[in-house]
Amino acid sequence: ERTLVALGTTEASGSGFDDYGARLEVHALDLCDGRPDSKPAAVAKTSSRFVSLAWSALPGKASADALGLGLVAGGMSDGAVDVWDPAKLLAGHPQAHVSRVQRH
Repeated sequence: ERTLVALGTTEASGSGFDDYGARLEVHALDLCDGRPDSKPAAVAKTSSRFVSLAWSALPGKASADALGLGLVAGGMSDGAVDVWDPAKLLAGHPQAHVSRVQRH
């Protein structure tokens, strides 16, 4: 069974988290193979940098075809919270970004 981890990164061309734009990456890790590197299994570009990132299962709410991997939520530097469906992200679905909550 694969272990999935979500990472909020900056664009490779940027010089750090002070730059605008970032990437949400989902990595599928094999913790038994002994290799320290991994490549993203899925990537989503964002318009602002990450301040926080959380991945939560949805017990009792998810089925095999609806939110089976839960949701990933990112607190963004512009004050918004972006939400993704990691199963759709891994499948390459064009609408993996579920919601953007902005309260200002």
